[in-house]
Amino acid sequence: MSISSQRVVAFGVAILLTALGWQQVMIHYVGMSSLKLAIFFPFLVLLGVRDAAAIFLSFIQWPLLATAFSYARRRWSVVTVLGILGALYFLAVLAALAILHVI
Repeated sequence: MSISSQRVVAFGVAILLTALGWQQVMIHYVGMSSLKLAIFFPFLVLLGVRDAAAIFLSFIQWPLLATAFSYARRRWSVVTVLGILGALYFLAVLAALAILHVI
């Protein structure tokens, strides 16, 4: 698969994950589950944002990760980039769960 098609797939996945996160978490903003919030949008918890800033960040979180993938993909292989981004996201989820006292 070419680099440009990988970028298209990355941004397509980012759009799908944003929509899935909104369907699971943000639509129920008043009574949202802490576990789902930490899994889908850990950076909201880590940065401590609320209201309009939380909505804005929830829309750009996944596209920013796709952008990071696109730039890193120029230098390293897909497996390396996915491993690094996956590990960073996993650490962010664990930190968000710890902040929310879920774990």
